Amino acid sequence: MPERELDHVDKFPRAFLDNLGVGISLVDVARGQIVFANTECARIFGCSQQELNSGQITFIELTHPEDRDRNLAEHHRLLKGEIRQYRLRKRYLRRDGSVVWARVAVNGISDSAGTLRWCCAVLEDITEKVRLEQQLSLAVRVSGMATWSYVVRTNTSETSKTYNSVFGVGENEGAPSLDELLRRVHPDDRKSVATTIQRAIATGSGYAQEYRIVQENGHVRWLRSMASCTLDTAGCVTHLFGATIDITESKNRIQHRSPKQMSEMLAYIDENWNEPLSIDLLAKQAGCSSRKIHRFFASEGTTAVAHIKKVRLRHSRQQLSNPERGTTVTGVALACCFQNVGHFARDYRNEFGELPSETLKQARSSER
Repeated sequence: MPERELDHVDKFPRAFLDNLGVGISLVDVARGQIVFANTECARIFGCSQQELNSGQITFIELTHPEDRDRNLAEHHRLLKGEIRQYRLRKRYLRRDGSVVWARVAVNGISDSAGTLRWCCAVLEDITEKVRLEQQLSLAVRVSGMATWSYVVRTNTSETSKTYNSVFGVGENEGAPSLDELLRRVHPDDRKSVATTIQRAIATGSGYAQEYRIVQENGHVRWLRSMASCTLDTAGCVTHLFGATIDITESKNRIQHRSPKQMSEMLAYIDENWNEPLSIDLLAKQAGCSSRKIHRFFASEGTTAVAHIKKVRLRHSRQQLSNPERGTTVTGVALACCFQNVGHFARDYRNEFGELPSETLKQARSSER
């Protein structure tokens, strides 16, 4: 067992060490043997405290085989005096064969003569966090979603591996700056996207937006981006964190699967979204019965009214995000054929996660 310099450990109230909420262990650096571990540490390792405190178990034998070399490399650097502490995210292999992930902070401790004798490891069980990260990673791969972060101060970004494929650029091409991103946006949507991002940075608000990009091969794709902001202590935005997904197929699905009559009817809605529209009018334009219109939208899991509303809401958001002098929520609602402003506000919030007045206010703030 260690010398009397370790006697103070036993004098700590055990209740204090056992109720810290993190694992605490003390390791003899020369032998790598655990000489003290609290209750949480025993739970993480899947051993009894008595077994751990016997001085017969090394931290390496508890470490998952795939993480041992990395852990030993840091431990040897500690022994050589190259570092006084290190941090790892590693796995432990428990006695029952289960795996526990932990975030470990290790600090060297010297004896009264100044010789490095022990290291104290503080362990935080992050198994559930890692599982959630793995599930998210799988969901991202399956969905084709690209995740990204943008650093405002340096105008630089970091992107997931799927980002380049979504934007149709080379696999080894670096993460784009904001200007480079905007150059990839369709010219007709570029101003709206730039305004939305600038407003988020100016106000600290998140956003959700649909827009088109032009890939290097000339193909036009529809994307949906969602972002949130991180603020510093002064309330200024430091980062934007977001996800982008290609929604081209869902945008084109109805048109691709529709017979000629229905495609023409959908095109008529897109061209006349700011005019009064009725089932009878759509049927007349398509040259079919109203029942056929109802059956078509039902086969797509929606209704004609819901589809028209979604088209109009998209146009209303474009107007509110890029307001002209004198733009009001009521004016936009009426221009988009919403007769009840209260219902318009409700539907808008359900679609975009914020009230139309909030979109307009944020757009005005970003103009100042």
